[in-house]
Amino acid sequence: MSIVCLSALCLLVVSTPATATLRCSGGIVEEGDSASQVRNLCGPPDHVEAWQGEPPAMPGAVWFYDRGASRLLRVLRFRAQRLVRIDSDGYGFGAGGGRSNCRPGEPMPGWSAYRLLVACGAPQTRTVIGHIAAPPPPDSIKAPARTGQRLVYRERWHYPFGPRAHTREITLDNAIVTFIRTHGPGT
Repeated sequence: MSIVCLSALCLLVVSTPATATLRCSGGIVEEGDSASQVRNLCGPPDHVEAWQGEPPAMPGAVWFYDRGASRLLRVLRFRAQRLVRIDSDGYGFGAGGGRSNCRPGEPMPGWSAYRLLVACGAPQTRTVIGHIAAPPPPDSIKAPARTGQRLVYRERWHYPFGPRAHTREITLDNAIVTFIRTHGPGT
């Protein structure tokens, strides 16, 4: 009987998802914390992408903490002023920032808005599409796409790369690059 109980307990521990946390100089933040708690413990973010929402959409924000080239770029997602997810986006950039000499083929799906801004600078135009129903992204390239839809905040950023290079129209959903379309040279 004790082996069965111990096995059940081990299975429960293994199957319980861990809540993501972030250690800051002021303490540890975790999903569910308010935006003001996060700001008090971690300080102001290096960059914020925010949007308003009306039902069924909620206001949202993505905060970026860049702690340098040897540490992960942390991405904190908020809905209605509550931390709902903590991610990372590769290594940060540090005081000097990125290269800021973006090449046409460099922006990639999966990049965060912050990574795109550091690498390529501000877009020539930034078009707000607003909240739309979109299919959820696959968990990985190997995994098939999940079914159903989710509400996302969509923007399109335009980057011209000169009169001889193709212009890139970059679609961002909730501050993440999801699609890149190429237009003719200099358009």
